[in-house]
Amino acid sequence: MTNSKFSRLLSLFTYGVLPRRLLIAIILEGLFVLGSLQFAASGFIKISPRSPFLTLIPIFGVIAILGTFFFSWRIAHTSYSPFLHQRYVPPFIASGYIMIGLVGTGIGYLLHTFLMNTSVVVGLDEAVLGVSIGSIFGFLILLFLDRVEIDTPRNRVDLENEIRSIQSLRSNIEDSSKAPIKQTGNFESLVDSIEECADILDESFTEEGRQLSRNMKDWTEAFRTYPEIPQAEIIDRSRSPQQQELRRLANDFESIISRLQRISNNEETRISNGCMAT
Repeated sequence: MTNSKFSRLLSLFTYGVLPRRLLIAIILEGLFVLGSLQFAASGFIKISPRSPFLTLIPIFGVIAILGTFFFSWRIAHTSYSPFLHQRYVPPFIASGYIMIGLVGTGIGYLLHTFLMNTSVVVGLDEAVLGVSIGSIFGFLILLFLDRVEIDTPRNRVDLENEIRSIQSLRSNIEDSSKAPIKQTGNFESLVDSIEECADILDESFTEEGRQLSRNMKDWTEAFRTYPEIPQAEIIDRSRSPQQQELRRLANDFESIISRLQRISNNEETRISNGCMAT
């Protein structure tokens, strides 16, 4: 795996947060979780088997797992990253944070047994307790990132409006019986909507969202250099551009539309875009 691909995947996993900020979250939450377990100087977790703590912690662990999946879905759902809007991605990322919590708890336990010179072997109750604590640890890491590091976009409504505008203008161009030379206003309005949408995407907290913004701006810059007839060939799917450059711009436009549809949270927009693609 190349460094650029790894960096992209890491950026998606952290929802755009810098890796060192993730490390800080792990350290801070690790100190809080593992430090709070020092109930007795002679042991890592020295409690009575009859203690309600043994019942409550697994319950909290289950709640933490559900919370991790919920927050992962919510962050992805509000992001401007097309990749994060794929159905399988948020659960996969949530599982990753839970795994970090489990590994961190395991490392903390091993360090404690080494320092205290106690047995590494754990019983069933301790194992359940450890998994529960690890799940809580993972949830707290993601919660810290969500509350402190991740900037949720505040212009989602504007984005949805611009996506609908782009789709509506494209439909008007495709359905119109007018010659391309008489649709100059539609072409200009379409480009304006795409540029406004790109400006909104500039505020994305993920690199993929900002990359989509750059792609849209590059496309509009190239699109403006052509007169109305080539512009119609690029936009209208009933036409087949003959020039290689026009075909490339048409394909780029389809890619932009597809990614905008993916990040849209409006069901009507998704359905409309799906019908347009058939």
